[in-house]
Amino acid sequence: MLDLTKRAFREIVREQIVRAHVEGTRRYGVSRRITPSQETAYRLCHHDFCGLSQANAAEVLETSQSTISRLLAEIEREAPQLFPILSPRVAKMYEMFMKGYTCKEIAEFIDVSPRAVQKAIRGLYRDRNRLGLWFQTSSQRRLVYAPWMDEVVKERF
Repeated sequence: MLDLTKRAFREIVREQIVRAHVEGTRRYGVSRRITPSQETAYRLCHHDFCGLSQANAAEVLETSQSTISRLLAEIEREAPQLFPILSPRVAKMYEMFMKGYTCKEIAEFIDVSPRAVQKAIRGLYRDRNRLGLWFQTSSQRRLVYAPWMDEVVKERF
């Protein structure tokens, strides 16, 4: 069952990469600076796409982890604006933080300590310009509803 799943996933990824490469060449009329194999490795490892580790991406592509690492290093030299790649855990922390969850709630959901979440968010905030991340102010982060508000809130027309 696991081999079938990996094989199906591998075929889907290859089909999407070939389609994206052809459409990109057609749209811009020039050959791209990133090869299809580099794009595949990037899409498998980047947190906005599949979010796999390099070891898992190597397993999907049936290659070595050093090959994936080399492909990502080549992409970073050609297009540094595409990096860094966040780990899946840190990407999930950032996503939940931006939705308005507290560090304690994130820690309970991901099953890590609140201190680990604080350190990860602080690191992202410190490097936000280099990483290209956006942070809202704490007052804008979320609206809260509690059942006790039903008797206080009045509807106006």
